[in-house]
Order: sequence, then C-alpha cells, then structure tokens
Amino acid sequence: AWRHDVALLIDDVVSEQQQEHKQGVVRILNQYLKDVCSIYSRQRAVRVKRIIDKRRFTRLEADPLPATKESSIPPQTKEYDTDLTADEREAFQQENVQLLEDLTTTVDEVR
Repeated sequence: AWRHDVALLIDDVVSEQQQEHKQGVVRILNQYLKDVCSIYSRQRAVRVKRIIDKRRFTRLEADPLPATKESSIPPQTKEYDTDLTADEREAFQQENVQLLEDLTTTVDEVR
C-alpha cells in the first residue's frame, strides 16, 4: 500500500526535475531500509547465538561432575551473569555509532 502512495506522490509532481528528485529520495530510503534490516538481522542472529550458547553452557554446568568446589554448591545458590560483558557493551556501542553515522549520511544526502 505504501508503494502505491509513493507512486502517487511522484506522479503528482509537476516538473520532471522534482519527479527525478523524489524518485532519488525513494531509492535512497529503500536502500537505507534494506541496510537497516540487514544490520538488525545480523544483530538478532548474534543475540540468538549468545542465548543458545548460554543455555548450552548452563546445561553443561548442571551436569553432575566429580566433587569440586563448584559442584558442591547447591544449584539454587549459583548466580549466572545475565548482563552484557564490557566487550559486548563496547561492540553494541560501536554498532550504534555506525548506525547513527549512516542515518546522518542519508539525511545529508537527501538534503
């Protein structure tokens, strides 16, 4: 439905220059949307992989092991770190900076 609306907006433009400009803006926005979706998909895949790895690690820890200090602690008293590590936080911050730069560049191109 939105593509039809965009097509109507482009067709309503009187001059050919304005029409070309709007078509260019639509192309840029479509490319930007594809890029953002790609970045989102990669981030989501990394997050899912981390969750799966944590679950696998938790199951391995839950398996009975020979008597050690760690295995002698009852499972309910163990605490698992669910927060992000410093490296993970830094990686997400860098991704955020890159996304902001891409958005700024796209806005500048549209202007």
